[in-house]
Amino acid sequence: MADFIAPQTRYVPAEPAPPMYPAPAPSRPFSNSDYTRCSNCSAFGKGVIRSSAGLCARCQSLSTPYPPGSEKYLGEGYVSISWDHKVLKRHLSTPPDFEDDPDRFPREGSPCKIQYVARIAATGQIFDTTRSAAADGTLIGGTDDPLSFPLMREKVIRGLDLAVSTMGAGDVAAFYIHGDYAFLSPPDELPRVRKGDALIYEVELLEFGDAMPRFPTKEELDRTKKEREEEARRELKENPPLPYQSRRDLANSEKAKGNAAFKSGDYAAAKEFYDKAFVNIFIHRDEWAHLVDDAEKRKFNDVKASLHLNRCAARVKMGKFSDAEWDADRAVEYGGKTARGMYFRGVCKLEKLRGEVEKEGRGEYWDLERARALHGAAVDDLKESEECLGSLDAGVKRSRSELAKMLRVIEKAEKGYKKNQRALYKERMMGGLNEKYEKMRMGEKEPEEDDDEDLP
Repeated sequence: MADFIAPQTRYVPAEPAPPMYPAPAPSRPFSNSDYTRCSNCSAFGKGVIRSSAGLCARCQSLSTPYPPGSEKYLGEGYVSISWDHKVLKRHLSTPPDFEDDPDRFPREGSPCKIQYVARIAATGQIFDTTRSAAADGTLIGGTDDPLSFPLMREKVIRGLDLAVSTMGAGDVAAFYIHGDYAFLSPPDELPRVRKGDALIYEVELLEFGDAMPRFPTKEELDRTKKEREEEARRELKENPPLPYQSRRDLANSEKAKGNAAFKSGDYAAAKEFYDKAFVNIFIHRDEWAHLVDDAEKRKFNDVKASLHLNRCAARVKMGKFSDAEWDADRAVEYGGKTARGMYFRGVCKLEKLRGEVEKEGRGEYWDLERARALHGAAVDDLKESEECLGSLDAGVKRSRSELAKMLRVIEKAEKGYKKNQRALYKERMMGGLNEKYEKMRMGEKEPEEDDDEDLP
């Protein structure tokens, strides 16, 4: 939008510079580019200067000569809409009153729909169009399907973007577009157009919508990233993180609250306290990999293992055995194979196995192979817990007894399954053959057809 003069812009004669009153203290120091003044007309404001000569857009346009070849179009009623006079416009419909409603013009990012006929200025030959027929009824090859594109998003040539930005909905206009605003590298589907060809576009703006947000450029993304990094460094300097030992102390404090809630039977509250403890010892993976030494890592892992075991116990009491098993696995990962960690992992598998076995009593389908796998894994975990402990714990002994009972249920179900499988195979696969062999053994024969019935 900075490359052309908006049609609704008015020229205001230069006036003496207003007195500079003291302004309120800004939130940041102003740079020299915040407020500038045109060296010719004294226009004053932010971003007014558009050229290295210190001129505003209007003065720059007045001091720039028209390019060669534009005299013909100026004589036909075209007017310049770009500062360098390389995009000219002539209304084909009634010129709109720009002062009535400034919002009748599309803005950057507005989705626009247009019908157009595009010609090469030198020859008048049509090289592209959306219309099926010209104004005189001559067929010109289009389909009457309008072209849709977001304005000023480099989806069409630069000159067409500038042209449509000066139109209102329903306007029809012709535009002369210099080669510098046309195809700098013509696409393969337009073989008639060459690089640097001046073009004539007859455009009708059918409609446009509300402006869509622009996707930031790479330079803007890089600048934003740099600003965020600087802000993060500044915030880190102003609010340095707690020392590692202080983080662990806070986590142990929350853990103590969770243990108290667990003893009182409030397992949901205990889990919430353990969750808060994990928040206090969270360390980003990059910091963990590059800044935390091995001694600190071992201290953090010891706290994590203890928290995972306690939260696993709370989740077992709450009946969330899959989540509890995940905690038990993490406890073994951080703290190694301990008697308590292996015991809780075995208990989680035992409770999941119990859920499968209870389906047998309800007459529901259950997976025998999965039950076998859970039983074997639970037995192995309890065995390792006993080895770590060095003796047979009461909890381990009780769990082993329950596993033995469940194993008998599994074996009984497996026998019933195999018996039913054999009966089904015998009934469906061998039933027909047995019936045929039984008839043959009893001497029964099928009646033969009498071939003599058809004789005369």
